[in-house]
Amino acid sequence: MEPDARSADGRALYNAETAVIDPAAVVERLAAELREGGVEIRLGARCVVRPGGLVTANSDTLAYGHLINAAGAHADRMAHALGVGERYRILPFKGIYHRLREGAGVRVNGLIYPVPDLRFPFLGVHCTRAVSGTVYLGPTAVPALGRENYRGLQDLSPGDLGAITARLVQQYVRNTNGFRHLPARGGAAALPTGVSARGAGPAPAPGRPRRRAGREGRHPRAAV
Repeated sequence: MEPDARSADGRALYNAETAVIDPAAVVERLAAELREGGVEIRLGARCVVRPGGLVTANSDTLAYGHLINAAGAHADRMAHALGVGERYRILPFKGIYHRLREGAGVRVNGLIYPVPDLRFPFLGVHCTRAVSGTVYLGPTAVPALGRENYRGLQDLSPGDLGAITARLVQQYVRNTNGFRHLPARGGAAALPTGVSARGAGPAPAPGRPRRRAGREGRHPRAAV
């Protein structure tokens, strides 16, 4: 099944129903079906959330019965505008992947995940075979300096940069849940047991910010 993978005690769990998808293709198809059903989708529309309605940048008011907060890295801001979850803040981390080069000699036939380490709020570095057949190893957990900071110093805002830096320093000083040791768990050193990093190189795709929500002043535990 996975001839180049092994576990510390020789055991593993196999899930025959696990699969990979092309997320962009799935979202595009969902959007097409919703539009066919008469749903209007507004992209790139800034809005201010208020109890009972959303006010857009062009002063349109959209009423709602139930609001689904799927704002990603901005979910805490939307929640706070409604008076919900005010003791929680998003602390963004960036997940960076490596791509396994062709001819590396490492066989990955599906998805290989380590058992989560409950001391840390991350799933752990894993191996993923994409729909295209490309194998990715990752992600790391690098603090992002902006809510939309996908690559380098792009998309940084002074407000976010100051607030995120202050929270990172606070987490480091308090060392709640071993925060200081998190950087040591990134990269190839954290690959699932028995999977070699030989032949792995940086993937060209940008890092993907991962959101962690935690109480103010405490190390985040739950993903949003």
